[in-house]
Amino acid sequence: MASTSLPAPVRPANTEDAVDSRSTTRRAAFGAIGLGFAAVTVAAAAPVAALTATASGVSPDLARLIDEAHAAENASDKYSSEVYEPARRAWLKEREAFPHFTMMGTDDMSGKQIRYSTDDVSMFSIAKAVSGGSRTEDYVQDARTFLAGHWRRSRKIDQLRSTRMIDVMCEQDDALCDALSRAIDAVIAFPCVSIADLNAKMAKVMQWDSLGNEGTGIMIAADVARLAAREA
Repeated sequence: MASTSLPAPVRPANTEDAVDSRSTTRRAAFGAIGLGFAAVTVAAAAPVAALTATASGVSPDLARLIDEAHAAENASDKYSSEVYEPARRAWLKEREAFPHFTMMGTDDMSGKQIRYSTDDVSMFSIAKAVSGGSRTEDYVQDARTFLAGHWRRSRKIDQLRSTRMIDVMCEQDDALCDALSRAIDAVIAFPCVSIADLNAKMAKVMQWDSLGNEGTGIMIAADVARLAAREA
C-alpha cells in the first residue's frame, strides 16, 4: 500500500507543544485515509479469473488481511493505552509543574516596570521584538535577560523530556498507528469476488469509519462492477 495513506504526523516546532497537539483519538483519522493511486489502479484492474473465493464465503486472502488488520489494531490500541498514553499524561503533568522563569523588566514604551514570565506565552514575543534594540537601553537588556532565562528553562525541559523517553514512545505509537493504517488500506483495496467478500469488507469499512473517503468509494464501486460482470 502506498505510504501516502496516512500523512506523517507534523511535529510542532516548539517541542513543548508536540505532545500536547497529539490527538488521543487518532483513530478518527482513518476516516480520511486516501488510498494510494497505484493500489486503486491495481485492485480495480485485477483479472477476475485469477481470483477465487472459498465455497463457504469469504476469500482466504481477504480473511487473512482482515485478521492482520485486527492484529495491527490490537497492537496499536494496547501500546497506546498501556504505554504511550500513561507516559504522555504523566509527562504533561510533570512539565506543567516545572518552575517558570519570572523577572521584572522595563517596558519599552512607557519605561514602567513589566513582569516577564514564561507562564505568559505572549511575553516571549514581546521580548523577542524589543531585544534587537540598542544594548545601552535598559529595556533591551531586560528583554535579553528574559530570553536567556526562557531558553535555559526550555533546555532543562528538553533534557527532562529526553530522560522520560517521550519522543521514542511517540515514534513507536506513530509506527503502530501507521501499520494499522496500511492494514486497513489492504482490506479496502482487496478486489472482492463474491457478495460474502463485499459484505465482510463493508463491515470493516463501517467499523473503521472509512466509508466517506474517496479511495474507499472507488474500491467499492470496482467491487460492485466486478460482481455485476460475473452475474451477467
